[in-house]
Amino acid sequence: TMSNLYEILQISRNATQEEIKRSYRKLAIAYHPDKNNGDVEKERKFKEINHAYSVLSDADKRRQYDMGDIGSQFNMPPMFNPEDIFKNIFKYQRSPLGTAEHTTSVPFHIFVTGGTLKLCVPVKRYCEDCDGFGTASKTAPTCKTCGGSGVESVTHNLGFVQTTMSMQCSRCQGLKTHIPPEDTCVSCGAGGIVSRDATIEITVSAGSAYNHIYSFEPFGNSGQTVSITVGCIPHEKFTRKDTSSFDVEQNVDISLKTALLGGNIIVKDLDMSDVAVTVLPYQCIKHQDVLTLPGKGLPVNSECTQRGNMFLRFNIKYP
Repeated sequence: TMSNLYEILQISRNATQEEIKRSYRKLAIAYHPDKNNGDVEKERKFKEINHAYSVLSDADKRRQYDMGDIGSQFNMPPMFNPEDIFKNIFKYQRSPLGTAEHTTSVPFHIFVTGGTLKLCVPVKRYCEDCDGFGTASKTAPTCKTCGGSGVESVTHNLGFVQTTMSMQCSRCQGLKTHIPPEDTCVSCGAGGIVSRDATIEITVSAGSAYNHIYSFEPFGNSGQTVSITVGCIPHEKFTRKDTSSFDVEQNVDISLKTALLGGNIIVKDLDMSDVAVTVLPYQCIKHQDVLTLPGKGLPVNSECTQRGNMFLRFNIKYP
């Protein structure tokens, strides 16, 4: 008598196609000959598993089997090659999603104090209703005519001569996949991919570099990786020495008298508060000279216990 195909796949008689496929994948990997070092019993089990799947994964064959029609058509064929099913079920790959790349800019003060911003961005993900296969049955859309090879054999009878030719599959046109209309996922139109909005929260640390790329996976393995480049909106007064430097420069107007004789000037700190700077008489400031204010730049660490420098570039105002 024939073994119970449901028991072979370790599933119930009312198992869904997705459950059948999931159990098959697990068992086929466990009993694959490559992992069992010539174990004859496990090789036999591997063949049984693949045969059971070949019947239960086909709606028509499963229906006949469930009705008790367990004649010779459901016995394992003498030329049955379990590797064919194994390769077909594992070779189908869902369409790659790639990376969603976005760019945004934030005010300079965010790089001074740190801050959080939220963005809502469109993200491609595999359709929730078909798991990215494009089929209502949530199974790989392998063409049933050619078995996923893209080629079918056509036999012609010419008198007493019979010829068999390999031709491009008439159903899938050589694409190896085909989704019949009745199995088309209505949510994605058989594409397998949909667009969903995702809210991304980005934490920008104080002193972090301009144009740093932040990566997120809002839908895990089911969706695109989101890559967001965060730049800086130019500030009216402060300029960073380079995109990753902790040193900041500002232009400062100074009178000719103060440049030559010294005196007090007021400049801006990064928080826009006033800072008094004394120019000594013997310094003799020239146009475009630079004075360094140590520790007045961007934070080097999150505790802000160390900072870069502030460079004052002087513009002499002549009377």
